[in-house]
Amino acid sequence: MPGFPASVPPNRRVRASRPDAVAIDPTRLLIVVVMAVGTLVVVAALLPGSRDAVDRVLGRPVDMGAMLLLTGSVLFLDRRARGRRGAMAAATVMALAVLGLGALALTGPVIGDDISIGRYLIDLDGGRAFRGVPRSFAGGVSLLAVAAALLALIAERVRAAQMLALLVLVIAMVGLLHNAYYEENQGIGITPYVNMRSTSAAVFAIAALGILAARQRQAIVGILFGENAGTEVARRLVPIVIVVPLALGWLRYIGQSFGLFDVAFAAALFPVANMTVMLAVIWRVSAILNRVGQERRQARLALESGNAELARSAEELRLANAELEAFAYTVAHDLRAPLRAIDGFSRVLMEDHAGTLEAEAARLLGVVRRNTVRMGNLMDDLLAFSRLSRRPINKRAVAPAAIVTRVLDDGAREREGRDLEIAIGDLPECQADFALLTQVYANLIGNAVKYSSKKAAARIDIGSRQEAGKTVYFVADNGAGFDMAHAAKLFGVFQRLHRADEYDGTGVGLAIVQRILHRHGGAIWAEARVGEGATFFFTLG
Repeated sequence: MPGFPASVPPNRRVRASRPDAVAIDPTRLLIVVVMAVGTLVVVAALLPGSRDAVDRVLGRPVDMGAMLLLTGSVLFLDRRARGRRGAMAAATVMALAVLGLGALALTGPVIGDDISIGRYLIDLDGGRAFRGVPRSFAGGVSLLAVAAALLALIAERVRAAQMLALLVLVIAMVGLLHNAYYEENQGIGITPYVNMRSTSAAVFAIAALGILAARQRQAIVGILFGENAGTEVARRLVPIVIVVPLALGWLRYIGQSFGLFDVAFAAALFPVANMTVMLAVIWRVSAILNRVGQERRQARLALESGNAELARSAEELRLANAELEAFAYTVAHDLRAPLRAIDGFSRVLMEDHAGTLEAEAARLLGVVRRNTVRMGNLMDDLLAFSRLSRRPINKRAVAPAAIVTRVLDDGAREREGRDLEIAIGDLPECQADFALLTQVYANLIGNAVKYSSKKAAARIDIGSRQEAGKTVYFVADNGAGFDMAHAAKLFGVFQRLHRADEYDGTGVGLAIVQRILHRHGGAIWAEARVGEGATFFFTLG
């Protein structure tokens, strides 16, 4: 029926602006790199025409390629299907396969034979004979660490996974630097047992970086992706800590290679250079922290200034409210006596001198009395409105249905003789001040009764509905309605959308309702059409 909107107006949605450029996701990029490199290595190792070259460059190419493919698959499942039982079971099997590769690679140096899967795959394919017995434990240890990191990642042990990935990265960096400064086959003592080829070290570094990027905003790596001062320091210093020692070591190697200085001088120069770099890093950290401290002090001063300004505004508002309350008290009390006098003398004239008064004089006296009564009602409403800000709210569980029944019973005399149908729907229990919620329903139902009084067959609906998990109560009628273009004036004090000679009232009732609902943390709004009725919706927070 007209005047009853089908649903509560939806909340205004704010569409996020589309960024001009799409940021690169390091996790996705590294997963692609890991799987692409792994695929290339495995394919090249299994092709008869390229296997010898790949083996000379990489060493155990099938094992390394399989490790990359398995690692990339686990990282992909962790990203796209995390929490799904089947996907996590498959990821666990893949991580255990990497663990098996590590066990085989670590067993080779112990027993003096190569038992990696690459050897058997190549031999079964009719390839070349085994080239030699491995001596280094670095590859096997790195494979085991990668497998353990993947299992920890699956088990949501992110910190442990990242620490193991960092261990793999450290082993890979040792291999890369050793082979950059010296020949790969050079070394004495334990060096042959802990070193690995440069290409193998690069493969393990790629796998470790993929694991670190899998949960880039958590645990150890999370400090690089935060929004605080520590993140800023880490982002600036981590590249320095990595690049500078590499550059110093390379310069030392070049100097010794060209005979610029001997080993003893290089041994003395290297720690001095490191100390110089460390001092520069400390200075840089101090500069960043000093700037952050200054920004915090400025922010604190701005906050203190804002708080002081807010306190001044609050005090001014308090004084304004006090003046308003004093004015309301004056209006409601000091002017009541003159109004009573005007009404009393007018009544005496009308009752005691009715015979001597002309008809026009009697009519004018009636107008005076009616306006006196209206002025008294205005004062009462103004006083009630001003008192709402001081009245404490006593929230408790209340039944709106019982309140509505009570309000309707109190106003039964006003509806006598009218063809008025009142339908009460579901009204769930809520937390509210009983007296104030009664006033809300009394005003809304009173308005519905008043503005539907000129309808031959009037109807009022009182109920509720659920919107976005909240209970929205409503009071609707099929009465006079109003133009929605003027809806903003509805809840202002002394604002009326109908003339006083059409419908009586003071224009304060809806302002009182709005203040009550705001103090409950709720809201009120309306929908209407001229001549078809109005619906008032409200929530209680």
